[in-house]
Amino acid sequence: PALAAVAFGASAQSPAGRYKTYDEDTGKPRLIVEVYEAKNGSFAAKVIDTLYAPDAVCTECKGDKKGKPIKGMVIMWNQTAQGDGTFTGGTVLKLANGK
Repeated sequence: PALAAVAFGASAQSPAGRYKTYDEDTGKPRLIVEVYEAKNGSFAAKVIDTLYAPDAVCTECKGDKKGKPIKGMVIMWNQTAQGDGTFTGGTVLKLANGK
């Protein structure tokens, strides 16, 4: 199943924090992710917990993430916060298809 995008409320505050993601197809909670500001000023996100399977691994991922535990995995990097609750640039890993 695919993961729904995490939406942030429009605010001048930093988007850093913990968020729950939901499955796009079922609407069920999937992950707890932590968005944080990286050293270069961009934003990244790491999976803090998998709500659907505690020992889930990324079977669809490519390269060094293939077969690795999803819990603890960085799934977003080099994103720039736009101030309106959106991000641009960088990369977001979609765990459902490994892309």
